[in-house]
Amino acid sequence: MRPLQSLTLEAMIGTLSSTFRHIPDPRRADRVDYSLHDTLMSGFAMMFFQHPSLLECQRKMHHRRGRCNLETIFGVTAVPSDTQMRAILDGVAPELLRPLPPALFAKIRRAGWASEFKSTVPSGAAQGEYYTVMLDGTDYFHSTHLQCPGCLHRTDGEGHVQYRHTVGAATLVKAGSHRVWPLDVEEVRNDDGHAKQDCELNAAKRLIPRLRQEHPQLPLIVGGDDLYCHEPFILQLRAQRLHYMLVCQPGSHRELYAEVAALAPLGAGEVG
Repeated sequence: MRPLQSLTLEAMIGTLSSTFRHIPDPRRADRVDYSLHDTLMSGFAMMFFQHPSLLECQRKMHHRRGRCNLETIFGVTAVPSDTQMRAILDGVAPELLRPLPPALFAKIRRAGWASEFKSTVPSGAAQGEYYTVMLDGTDYFHSTHLQCPGCLHRTDGEGHVQYRHTVGAATLVKAGSHRVWPLDVEEVRNDDGHAKQDCELNAAKRLIPRLRQEHPQLPLIVGGDDLYCHEPFILQLRAQRLHYMLVCQPGSHRELYAEVAALAPLGAGEVG
């Protein structure tokens, strides 16, 4: 069966390229060697090819064949070095890229491919078909030497300060399937002016309203570990018309069972 035209690799890359071309570049035009579009596409290509040095890989390919994949597949004319790429990408606000995940998910929904992520709640007040969204944090940078104002920090048992960058991710999953679909992420950062260090739970509190705004009618069940099982977060989920299944460890939440019961008692096996 031929793939739908809107879901081919070329169509997906075209969506990315169109979005990247409309992102304003704050740099002076006479000092730009690598366009913002080419840099963003190169960053995506680095993740796509999973190569430690994209520039070196593409230079070798260009030397052997006269052209490289970045030109033929991604439409990139000039490839920045790894250091230059990081410097340019650091200046792009994540908010400018946020329209992409819901736009790409809308494509797979229209094609009917999103149905493989649906699960059925067979009975109870919440009976019906739902998409399951799991919340979890993941580190994408860690160092004991390099740091920036947005770094999270913690001290290990030997007194060494560790610096890291973390995102809280909302990912579509389905039990029994190895496939996942990222819906949205929220960075855990310390540059918002608050003295207290940001945390994964606070990032989730920022992510949830945006997730509902991006998908206002999507039937969702939100899942998460013990970290998210707190009354304020549960109240936020309810306010956003979201069902939930959260791990609740008695050792860390001795009083939470009574709190949840006071909110709305559930029958055995029902979804909150």
